[in-house]
Amino acid sequence: MKKFCSLMLACALFASLAQAQVITLGTGTVLNTGTAYPAPYGNYWGGARHQILVTAAELTAAGATAGNIVSLAFDVATVNGPPLQGFGISMGHTTAIPSATVNANWQTGLTSVFGPVLHTASAGWNTHNFSTPFAWDGVQNVVIETCFNNLSYTTNCIFRQTGTGLRMVKLHRADNSPTVCAGINNNYTGFNRPNMKIGFGAPPMPDYQVNQAAASMNFDGVLATPGAAAVTTKCAGALVNACADSAGNLAEIFLNVSPLVPTSAGGIGLNQTNVVNLNLAGGFLQLFGAFIPLGAATGTCPIIFPAPAGTLSTQALSIDATSAIGISLSQACQLNGVAASTLTLPNADDALYLVNTNAAPLCNTTGLNYYGTSYTNFVVSTNGIVFPGTTGNNGWVPSAANALLYPGLFGVWSDFQSNANPAASIVVSNATSGGFDVSFTNVPYWGTTNNSTFKVGLDPSGPRLEGLLGLGTDPTPTGLFVSKGVGSATDPGATAFAIGTGTTAVATDMLYAVGTGTPTLASGANNLLFTFNGTGGVDWLGL
Repeated sequence: MKKFCSLMLACALFASLAQAQVITLGTGTVLNTGTAYPAPYGNYWGGARHQILVTAAELTAAGATAGNIVSLAFDVATVNGPPLQGFGISMGHTTAIPSATVNANWQTGLTSVFGPVLHTASAGWNTHNFSTPFAWDGVQNVVIETCFNNLSYTTNCIFRQTGTGLRMVKLHRADNSPTVCAGINNNYTGFNRPNMKIGFGAPPMPDYQVNQAAASMNFDGVLATPGAAAVTTKCAGALVNACADSAGNLAEIFLNVSPLVPTSAGGIGLNQTNVVNLNLAGGFLQLFGAFIPLGAATGTCPIIFPAPAGTLSTQALSIDATSAIGISLSQACQLNGVAASTLTLPNADDALYLVNTNAAPLCNTTGLNYYGTSYTNFVVSTNGIVFPGTTGNNGWVPSAANALLYPGLFGVWSDFQSNANPAASIVVSNATSGGFDVSFTNVPYWGTTNNSTFKVGLDPSGPRLEGLLGLGTDPTPTGLFVSKGVGSATDPGATAFAIGTGTTAVATDMLYAVGTGTPTLASGANNLLFTFNGTGGVDWLGL
């Protein structure tokens, strides 16, 4: 133990990095709106591709010389919208120049320098430390490309920008398009450019170690990148596959009961290829107590064990004669064993969220039963609808025709806007019946302060719509829907829900009501309970 710690600390003392130089381009105070661009974190459309031009003259005037660009930062004045999926940055040299009339063509042949990752914006400077430095030649102009693609759209983060008097930004935007990052439409013709900080210097020490040929391990196949840890979250007691390989070299696995530590928060970088991410201050244990060859990082895994409750982190050290420091480190793996709990969805307008019933935090191995079909996933629309399966509709107008296009849906369908009220919440939880509840609390209708609180639930016996008297005054149509979905349901017309009992005339009938006003479409009923009957349909009871 002492020898191992001493070796790592000694290596860290000899590791040296050049101090990075950070230059600022743009100090303006121009702000975009929540619907306006440029906005590299702009989710008013589902995805957005920006190309931002930086001239060699600007870099030189700021004191930069030829060398590695290792980071990029944007200045966010106001955070809006959900995290950005697949956010990445690419760079390249270009002969393009700023233009007063039209933008140059889209630049191709760029090099990926960051991501793609899930990026959560924060107020102030958002710094992206590159996993691959970009070597600026000191002569040519540079183009910076950012791109992401979310499943749905909300609104744009607001950036501090500078008016350049020239067109230096190109933008392509699209909703739920798998090719948004290759899109070439030019959807921006303004003269503002987001303020940026560009970091020069030696490549930064990676925050997290990645696997190497001589030292490799993982839990359930989860892999780290230089900017993100290898974290596996499992329901406590669920089986975990633990794989390790040392390419025939002698190796040891060290264990810790603390979360992993990135180099930016105290992890030890031995050199650019070996980073210690275990929390040495918390102490650790050797798994074997002696160095032995590890085996089978790929293919079958040698160890299958139940995830313990709490946090377990591990990292392997291999004796490696080919390494400059005589050792190679595997990625550090963190295993979070969690008990069943609730899942709070981000507040966003017209958004869709995929929920895995078996995975943490719900940890419900029963799954979801809907019209006799079992599902392990369902999609929640922030407009009040739940879709069994993996697809959904983020539309805000309740529609019987649209309801028939999906394998099934149920809920209170209206134009809700949860991100308009800081007190609003949408929470998924396990129901005592063995099913699920999706609780909407203090969610306003779009463009109003009329809040609604209600619950959309599903029991093994059928759906529930609860708290309908908690619906606020609705200026637009609201629908109550329970539908078997595409290929299995028909539209018999609206249902007159009321206190008491009714049944479907035909087994495949869709049950729904659409209207406006307050307090409920259900004629005084606060709860509607639906029961799957023996003929393939559902019966209902109003309470």
